[in-house]
Amino acid sequence: MAFTHYSNFYFKGLPEARSKTGGNGPAPALAHIGLESIGDPRRLVCRFHPDHLTSNSAWVELSGHRRMLILGLITETTDEEVKAVPYVIANPAPNILDGGPGASLWTNRLEIHAGQVDQFKKVGDNPLRLHKPDLEVVRGISENEVKHAFADLLGEPEIPKDWGGERSDLFSTQVTISGNQYSTAFAFKGPAKFAPMSLASLGKNGDQIDRLFSEPAEFLVLQHCNSVDNAVRGTMRAYANQMNNLRLFMIIDRYDTLRVLNAYSKCGVDFGDR
Repeated sequence: MAFTHYSNFYFKGLPEARSKTGGNGPAPALAHIGLESIGDPRRLVCRFHPDHLTSNSAWVELSGHRRMLILGLITETTDEEVKAVPYVIANPAPNILDGGPGASLWTNRLEIHAGQVDQFKKVGDNPLRLHKPDLEVVRGISENEVKHAFADLLGEPEIPKDWGGERSDLFSTQVTISGNQYSTAFAFKGPAKFAPMSLASLGKNGDQIDRLFSEPAEFLVLQHCNSVDNAVRGTMRAYANQMNNLRLFMIIDRYDTLRVLNAYSKCGVDFGDR
């Protein structure tokens, strides 16, 4: 199975190979990383031979802790490891990662936070301190009310009715981030089951993230009335970082939901000044 993974890999073995053999020894170097960020407890291990390197800079770059994109082929899986052979190891946008335009989007792995969206700017301007008892407020706000509130903030006059085959709950072309406009698809999860969001709770077949990312949108948003498991965030990140179709994503959990509603006096939420 072919794959791409863009993350902070640990590289080792290459300097030793060069010092002993001049780059033609039998012992391969390797890149490895834990996969916890995408909900997998195993380790991805990519072994490669030095004589397949195509530039001298690779001997320096593929050493230590480096953020790289790997395109490769999975050759074997065990309970502890996903073993692979890399075809391409590269830094796809060094000027961005070094602090150029859009650097924050790449260093956050394309994740956006509520206060970065222009229509929710007040959330970042006046951070609201919330406490666990405050969460009872969101328990009493329906999914439909939240959807209408967000649509109003975005200036969307048409709000689709829910139906079983929908890929998203709201689609908008009015969302802007730092003045740049993005087509955006939202999925809202209300308090019908007031519990943390897991992958199993995302649709009857657990496929709601897959359906959300099938929308022709540049920015995908998942909102929930409670907390969101790391496996859900990891899955959203994995979908967003597909190198043939990079997209932005955002998760709005219970606290950020209350912050947005409070900042713009929606759904009767008002915590005053804190």
